[in-house]
Amino acid sequence: MKYKTSIISIAMATIVLVSMVSVVSAASTPKVGVPATITGAPAAVAYFNGGAAGSANALVFAIGTDGQLYYRVGTCAPGAIGTWGAAWVSLSGYATSDPGAVANPATAVGTFDSQVNVFVRGGDGALWTRATTAITAAGVPTFGAWTRIGGYMADNTGPAAYRWTTATGSINPGVGALVVGSDGALWQNWNDGSSTTGVWTSLGGTVTATPAVAKDPAKTTASADIFVRGTNGVLWQKSWGSTGAFGAYAQVPGNAYLQPGTGPTVCEPTTGRLDVFVTGSDGALWHNWALAGAWQVQAPVWPNPTGITAWQQQSGGITSSPSATTAAIGAGPTNPIYVFARGADGFVYQKVQAPPTATGAPITPFVPPEAGWGAWVLQYAGP
Repeated sequence: MKYKTSIISIAMATIVLVSMVSVVSAASTPKVGVPATITGAPAAVAYFNGGAAGSANALVFAIGTDGQLYYRVGTCAPGAIGTWGAAWVSLSGYATSDPGAVANPATAVGTFDSQVNVFVRGGDGALWTRATTAITAAGVPTFGAWTRIGGYMADNTGPAAYRWTTATGSINPGVGALVVGSDGALWQNWNDGSSTTGVWTSLGGTVTATPAVAKDPAKTTASADIFVRGTNGVLWQKSWGSTGAFGAYAQVPGNAYLQPGTGPTVCEPTTGRLDVFVTGSDGALWHNWALAGAWQVQAPVWPNPTGITAWQQQSGGITSSPSATTAAIGAGPTNPIYVFARGADGFVYQKVQAPPTATGAPITPFVPPEAGWGAWVLQYAGP
């Protein structure tokens, strides 16, 4: 309980009174950002927007050098590489971490009831969020005001977010967030829609960077897979399973060493498959994936040839944690994976793994697993 108290301490009231002004006082009217560099890592989230069957959009969030949160809108329909608008739009505020985001897809064609939640660490060290109140058929969002969730996040770490489904597979209105607390442990705050601030719960461990979490909205049973950078610099996994609780932390095979200060990213391009990406100690993007909980064994192996699990290099030059997303909702052979990262010039770059072209061909595995990846492409200058 003493950790919980340190995370949610009301003794921060004095700081909050000062910091809330800097977080929420900016004008609510969105403005177009000017080309410049970003700080830290971008966060990308894809969602079906309720338009024509299979139509999808994505939002990429980033923190500008002015500390404000910005976003861009793109398209990422299954089977397509995607296109992006030229303008960054400000959501104001003052963020002291990389953003984290999650989407609730439209419930049916023509409903346009998607919702996107974005989270940041505010100037007071607490968790803050903004959520869309509407999304047009073209995928253009309208955001509500900033809401302070609270807690106190460790310096130089950001949030990760997820949604979940009910036992019948319908979308639950709740959303969850994961943060690294001031005690170095992983903390979870979730809200089922019945309150404003949710409930904090410690998940233990000693985490040294922003976490990542995958929760497939197509699954009809409770599940979540969390990935973190441990004190030894390698990747660890904690999963929610059939027991109705999180299991112990387990080191991901392969001993992939993450660049200090960077965390992993994970997406689920089809039910039962997890694709994990990290920034290696060499500054390159590295990729591994698991199918039905089994990590794949391929060659070459990183970082040593006597290891047991393959981490595939996807070229270097990135200076942040990566962020991966996919337009997948359930199983399907045409779900590309989009990965975003900050380049050495401070701009946002994108890399896409195009899906198999054969109709009905399974997405797991790609043959070979690293087939279909394009080069890093400058998405656009930062906000």
